[in-house]
Amino acid sequence: PTGGALALAFAATGFGVLLGADILREPPLYQSGFAGVYAIGGAGVFDLLYLSPLVALAAAYLAHRWLGRGTRPEDGGAPLPAAPERPSALLLSAGRARSEGDPRRSIEVALRGARAAEAQARRLSQAPPADPDRPWIGLAVPPWVVADAANLAALARAPELGPRDADRALIAAAGQVYVGYAVGRDRFAPVIARLFAFLIDLTVLTVPAALVWGYLALSTPGSLAVLIDSPAFLAATYGYVALAFLYFGLGSYWGGRTVGKRALRLLVTSRSLTPPGFVASLVRESTKLVVL
Repeated sequence: PTGGALALAFAATGFGVLLGADILREPPLYQSGFAGVYAIGGAGVFDLLYLSPLVALAAAYLAHRWLGRGTRPEDGGAPLPAAPERPSALLLSAGRARSEGDPRRSIEVALRGARAAEAQARRLSQAPPADPDRPWIGLAVPPWVVADAANLAALARAPELGPRDADRALIAAAGQVYVGYAVGRDRFAPVIARLFAFLIDLTVLTVPAALVWGYLALSTPGSLAVLIDSPAFLAATYGYVALAFLYFGLGSYWGGRTVGKRALRLLVTSRSLTPPGFVASLVRESTKLVVL
């Protein structure tokens, strides 16, 4: 499944570049020579540069089928760890069960959502494990949250349940989910901090690249079109994109930090607060290929 996710992310990124180039560069800026690599539509064989992710995905699928493998995951091997449940998604599922006339299932799912919110807040706060019978103990929450959690658990054990009980459970679970998000909110980086971290990383990457581009501009005789058409400038341009992608992907994998994230004290983790895997890091950073 992780390999398939990487292939799909690569193909989607390549298709986005293909579509954007078609929209922004019609008619093509250049028609011939090495500069045709920049063009799309009318560039002939150079279209394969933009289509390469889709070609790679098709080749990988054909090789997968040629080896006799199916599309379903194979049995055997160590089971993958279950991802933590999302409190908001469970709360929505409880609401749908209430609207479908199933109060017991609605209350059970609402209880799972409240417990998921408590577990997520505990992980983000790095608090010790909770007593299953006394959730929220040890966290900085108002007293009514502890009381609502006990009432919700008692309500789920009731022998007879009706629509009003489901409504009470939804209100209690929604309050606990909100408090859980509030407790762990400080552990999530704001958008402005993430933007500044990206700008710092972009500066770290672009300054050496600008020196290389400047050297090529000074050492290549002729006009700007000749410079852009030169193999060295093309190699430097696409090398910059490739190295930048590896910088972001490997930085997230090794320690969860790049230079920009380290400067602003940001850390990349999975939803379970564990370091992201190698493939997960590359998939996460694949969208930066379009920006670069």
